[in-house]
Amino acid sequence: MELLQLKYFQTVAYTEHISKAAAQLNIAQPSLSLTIKRLEDELGTTLFHRKGRNIELNASGEILLKHVNRIFVELENAKLAMQEKEHELSKLIRISISNSRFLSGLISEYIQGFSESQIHQGIASRSDIITQLKKGDVDLGITGHHPIQDEEIESRVLVEEDIVLVVPSKHTYGGDENISLEYFSKYCRKRTLPFPCQ
Repeated sequence: MELLQLKYFQTVAYTEHISKAAAQLNIAQPSLSLTIKRLEDELGTTLFHRKGRNIELNASGEILLKHVNRIFVELENAKLAMQEKEHELSKLIRISISNSRFLSGLISEYIQGFSESQIHQGIASRSDIITQLKKGDVDLGITGHHPIQDEEIESRVLVEEDIVLVVPSKHTYGGDENISLEYFSKYCRKRTLPFPCQ
């Protein structure tokens, strides 16, 4: 038994006329008659009383029509539920970040403009974010450091942050507004500092 057979049966049941049903279904009348005959053979019973050119449901046909109507209603409900789920998922954004401070500052404007969107946020290391992106577990990954170099991932710089050196006012660099990293690195190597300087 196929859905197409049931659709043909339903149309014939409501039109009570093979020719009219065939025209409505846009198929040849002999093809429709054969489909109905095969359905009756499969069910082991007739479904219609034939009255000349017109036909009407018999008791078995009326029982089948009730169930067929339910089948098509349930299929329509399933279709609507799937569309609703797709719509819901289309508003879901899965983000994996390496530091929670990134999220609020970078996409707060988007959240305000698209409040119906749902954001699922997770924290992961840079390498885990790359894996999640490749597997399709997340839609976006936000991480620090340099852009990710990978053929399967498109990477963009969202924010460029300044590196700030904080020293006492009487320090050698106290009065300088700008210091090159290379120059500061040389300064670090000449002294024993409690932190690595690269």
